[in-house]
Amino acid sequence: MNEEIMKARRPIVMLGLLLMTSWTTAVSAGSNDTSASSGIIHFTGAIVESPCSLQQRGNQMVSSCYRNGQTVTTAQAISSTKNLTLPLNIGTTEMRWLDNERRLGILTAIYR
Repeated sequence: MNEEIMKARRPIVMLGLLLMTSWTTAVSAGSNDTSASSGIIHFTGAIVESPCSLQQRGNQMVSSCYRNGQTVTTAQAISSTKNLTLPLNIGTTEMRWLDNERRLGILTAIYR
């Protein structure tokens, strides 16, 4: 009797396998690789590089900037010039003196 049940169910099993095969073929044919090579990606946040280190040493402003794996340091006189250039030309500084004797001032770094 088991053999008769198996023979009766064989067409149903074969039909199920045939339908599954045709469904997976249709799904895989519908997905092509070109859809993965186009689209829009949205980013939020910021790309940040470290700022330059600015220090006053006597009558000079010493600036050290780290870019591309190296630190570049320059020293420039701050007594007579108002605007100074940062190393690697990545920006400028502006000195605003608060007193006539030029002993107290505000140094602003402007990066490009």
